[in-house]
Amino acid sequence: VSGAAAIIREYYVKRDNTKPSAALIKATLINGTRRLMGTSAMAGSDMVPNNSQGFGILDLLHTIPNSHTPLTLSYRDSYQDASLSLRVPGQRHMFRLTLNADSWVRVCMVFIDNPASGVQTDLDLIMAQDGTTTKWVGNEGINANDPAFADTENDFANNIEIIRLERTAAGAYTIEVVATNIAPQAGL
Repeated sequence: VSGAAAIIREYYVKRDNTKPSAALIKATLINGTRRLMGTSAMAGSDMVPNNSQGFGILDLLHTIPNSHTPLTLSYRDSYQDASLSLRVPGQRHMFRLTLNADSWVRVCMVFIDNPASGVQTDLDLIMAQDGTTTKWVGNEGINANDPAFADTENDFANNIEIIRLERTAAGAYTIEVVATNIAPQAGL
């Protein structure tokens, strides 16, 4: 994983002449993983992430653009652009995505939280298809097997949220990052 992280960092430095944040490198690594299909990898849940495989196995060919796998990689990094920082609960940032053809889509949000016991900040990742009522939330269904939180749609327990769609219709989409809770001294 450390070698892949170095390759990803080099990619951002060469592509954009920038110093990517640790959160951006982590998000890029996670966004490029693929699901493990073995019995033990799916134990207890067929969704990703799960406790048996996390986000899956690293697949560098699906992580950054290359000659073998056609993909477009777009990102926003609040480390590089302070205007993207979320500082108060209720604050949100919206981003537009336009697909010219049916495609697979992966969206990953990672933030670095204040050091403490457990997650202090809660950011939610939401993607909606414009002109419809169709929406997806980060780590959707992750609480389904936990009776205490089964009625909670948003994941409040992780600093990583993903949306993975294997086949998505061409069209316009809105991606939102919403600050549900911001820990003191956090600016994410």
